[in-house]
Amino acid sequence: MKLILDFVELDSEFSSSNAVLIMKPILDYGYQWCCKSISEVMKFTK
Repeated sequence: MKLILDFVELDSEFSSSNAVLIMKPILDYGYQWCCKSISEVMKFTK
């Protein structure tokens, strides 16, 4: 959570579009990692 707060503070220094460009890959990676983890768990529970 702290990372996101730091980006919000930086947001005033540069345009929010730059913050989105930085955050999107991080969020996409996190989302893919979560999906992968869930699918791994599902394999074991079957």
